Amino acid sequence: MYKMNGVKLLLRNYRLSDDVGFRFSSREWDQYPLTADKYVEWVRASPGDLVFVGMDMETFGEHQWEGTGILEFLKWVFRRAREAGVSVESPGDAAAELDAVEGVSIEPWGTTSWADREKDLSAWLGGEEQVRAFAFLRMTMAAARRAGGRALEAWRHLSTSDHLYYLSSKRGPEGDVHGYFSPGSPRRYFEAFMAAMQRVWDYASLRMGDAELLEAVRGVELPREAWFFVEGGRAARSVDELEAVLRERGELRRRYCESGDVERWLSDLLGPMGVKVAAGVCGH
Repeated sequence: MYKMNGVKLLLRNYRLSDDVGFRFSSREWDQYPLTADKYVEWVRASPGDLVFVGMDMETFGEHQWEGTGILEFLKWVFRRAREAGVSVESPGDAAAELDAVEGVSIEPWGTTSWADREKDLSAWLGGEEQVRAFAFLRMTMAAARRAGGRALEAWRHLSTSDHLYYLSSKRGPEGDVHGYFSPGSPRRYFEAFMAAMQRVWDYASLRMGDAELLEAVRGVELPREAWFFVEGGRAARSVDELEAVLRERGELRRRYCESGDVERWLSDLLGPMGVKVAAGVCGH
């Protein structure tokens, strides 16, 4: 167990978790079939005072349907754990009983997850369309917060992580998992999601003038893949950082504004409204 900013963190043992969540019914797995006795021995052999296992609830009966033996495994694994002297506790009890150690450092945009083989954000931000959608989502958040009311309510519905997950274009085993959950083609879903987000943006922007709209999105930090890189490798992570660069060097303003680079960047992120925001950036 680790501590970060005063908060105790239980780090999931992804191998033992995925053994049940993903590999349990795979006859190609070299450890098939997984029995309760075998699993408890793996837990006992794991280092440390705590083994944190986490998986989706639908693992039991949906992802691993009853005919795989998953419910029988679940029935016996706790009994075998008690017999082997392995206590099973809730996360709250474990956090209360065990001391935490310092040592976890996560960089900005370096968040970890339990999704896919990479265990990072690539399940949600691993493709170009996912990055574009997320950038638009963050920009729209600023406008929706300023507008409030129905705009903010609609934005909250669209901000659930499933929407970005459905946009994944991964292949192989990870792609199979995404395909299992996703409602259809990632491309078609992207078009539908961006259209819905555009409606929220339009609704919010009608309640604000162009200057207020620019002010709302100015400080929104974007994921690394959506940064605007200027001469010399300097990165503008937001609209206001790009404005600062253009103010410092007039020749860059002429190059990037007159060539349409700024307008293309913002149009990729915001659709048609990006033209107005670009005009505000280049006009200052």
